[in-house]
Amino acid sequence: TLPHRAVQASLSVAGAAPSAQLAADPALSLGSVGEALRRFFVAVSSPDALPEFGGIQSPRLRGDAVSRVASLLVAAYEQVYCLLDDPTAGYAEQGGSSTVKHSPAQVRTILGVI
Repeated sequence: TLPHRAVQASLSVAGAAPSAQLAADPALSLGSVGEALRRFFVAVSSPDALPEFGGIQSPRLRGDAVSRVASLLVAAYEQVYCLLDDPTAGYAEQGGSSTVKHSPAQVRTILGVI
């Protein structure tokens, strides 16, 4: 899938082997990743989560900026969420995305991304 390829590409750039199991890294344990996704959801659930871009005078441009930031946040969440079910990452046998409370669809909803 596209999110998986993007993560693999970034791993290759970082010098890690594309087939390396991310779950094997203690800093990237399923518990740590799950907690990071939970904190992410709590942060974006706040009414002040996205910057208002008050310095942008044009309402259309300001709306576009907020929309783009929200879309990028959803894409980042979805990328990590999907990786949890990728068998090469090593999380699937531990429960993968089923251990994460909020789906990408819920993040889309909370951020107003259609």
